[in-house]
Amino acid sequence: MARHALTVVAVLAAAALAWWVYAPVLSAYLVSDDFQWIEGAVVFSPARLFEVGSRTHFYRPTIELYFAAEYWQKSTAAPWRCSPRTSR
Repeated sequence: MARHALTVVAVLAAAALAWWVYAPVLSAYLVSDDFQWIEGAVVFSPARLFEVGSRTHFYRPTIELYFAAEYWQKSTAAPWRCSPRTSR
């Protein structure tokens, strides 16, 4: 029983520490390179995955595919709400 209680206390302490460390992120705004990922999702084409030399930021094809898929999914599901084309 004492070992179980120690495990519970350790898990609660780890959860409290994680909350203390990451709680400020919940109210944070995007960081400067986040805007590059979002812009890249808007102009994404599969050929961009092979363009390594023309980049101004990181080469992370998996992340690019993720953002492009999210943008595509959201803009096709509700284009009047999510598409930047309608905000002009």
